Amino acid sequence: MAQTAAQSALEMPITFSAAFGDDAQLAQRATEFSAGTPAFDSSSVAYFRRGSTIVKQTANNVYSVRLDFGDQVVSAIDRDLSSEFGKWDRKWDAGQMIDDRIVFDAKDRAYTIITPRYSNLDHAVLLYSTDGMQTWRAVALRGRAAVLENWDSFNSHTNPPAILSHENYGARAGKRLWLEHFSFDASGQLTPDFPAQLVSDDSLLVINHSGGANSLLTLQNKIFVVYPTAKLSAPGAPGTMVYIREFDLGKKQFTSEPKYLGLSGDVSPIRHLIHGPDPHNIPAITADKSGTLYVIFGAHQGLFKLTTSKQPASIEPAWTEPEAFGEPESNKKYGRYSYISALMDQEQTLHVFARSEGDYYHYQLVQMLKPYGQPFKRWPNGLMHRVIVEPGRSFYAAWRQRAAIDQAGNLYLHFKYWPNEFTDAEAGSLHLSGVGQNCRSGRCFYPQVPFLFPTTLKSADHGETFSLYGHGRSEEAGATQQLSEGANVH
Repeated sequence: MAQTAAQSALEMPITFSAAFGDDAQLAQRATEFSAGTPAFDSSSVAYFRRGSTIVKQTANNVYSVRLDFGDQVVSAIDRDLSSEFGKWDRKWDAGQMIDDRIVFDAKDRAYTIITPRYSNLDHAVLLYSTDGMQTWRAVALRGRAAVLENWDSFNSHTNPPAILSHENYGARAGKRLWLEHFSFDASGQLTPDFPAQLVSDDSLLVINHSGGANSLLTLQNKIFVVYPTAKLSAPGAPGTMVYIREFDLGKKQFTSEPKYLGLSGDVSPIRHLIHGPDPHNIPAITADKSGTLYVIFGAHQGLFKLTTSKQPASIEPAWTEPEAFGEPESNKKYGRYSYISALMDQEQTLHVFARSEGDYYHYQLVQMLKPYGQPFKRWPNGLMHRVIVEPGRSFYAAWRQRAAIDQAGNLYLHFKYWPNEFTDAEAGSLHLSGVGQNCRSGRCFYPQVPFLFPTTLKSADHGETFSLYGHGRSEEAGATQQLSEGANVH
């Protein structure tokens, strides 16, 4: 059970499963020092963003907190982008619907994205640092929101990560999706390699609040992009069509038209959730050591699907038939997965984490594992998935989970538990303001609910067991309080 004192009034315990090898670790509590998805430099120092702060954890488990990150963001945007609009109003999003990861390249240069909201700045911004995040510079992106290519075991890390940006964000609706890529010029400034390239004008891809798997992957001189579209496979047909595109960095152009891979979100025991194109059905992409591409089709309370390329590092000529995976429904249990977190470890094991509706309206965080060249693993209880975190309650929940891997091959799973659909007593214990919405059976949804139990788990044995990660000591007294105070966004 992991609770902080401020959260203990609400009886929503989290029980860690038998995936933890040392039961004594269950007594540890989640802290704000485990409130973000870690990124690792070449010295195994971990960093993550927490609102307008950056938290740093050294290899010997000592923390420090950079409280001036918010000020650095403002300075970088005002200095580098002010010719567009004048002085920035400092309004940006630190919620769960945007990409807030830090990504390193092989030279320990750091990258992260800022997404303005209700702002006089109407596009996302790429921030980069070449001096260990002491200072930052800003580059304008094409779309309103954007996502970075994250570190995977076999994607390319030499250059800055590729970027997908899109216009569908906040009050602005739109289906255009762009690919962007940058490199350093002779003066050390980051510059575009080419104008933002339109991947699709019919894309449903958005930055998802849970899952956060890669939708693009760089292998050598090619970038591969997977995305869901708003097209119907046939009039009135259910499901979401999934496409892939291949971009040649040398030629600075797409190699062909989009290639259709198959239909996602069409396998679910909940028939009313199988409908037309659904932005929940975001696909994920990874690759093994040979360059064989793995694309996982998303689902919204249904089964995922997996397809692989028949030729390494190429979308041609053909792919395997998409095959559903996950535990099928049995006695109103299973068969209901949403939100993919996926990556490949250095042993070429495919790891998938997701939300699962284990029984009617009972949402667990689960793990699926596919060893190289083998079917998905069956756990000791015979199921294809294993419960990593049990919430101890039913009714709505999301996990805000993200998976990550360090340069030594250790696997990390970060989550923030986000429950909703509360009774009056539960809402009162969380000090929620306003009137509940969409009420039924004495329970209501509330728009402003804090996430609970921010936790990061670590596996050093390719996902077989996990331990709690991110519970070290700070370099300075009162760092936890400072982090809380520093988390407010301008």
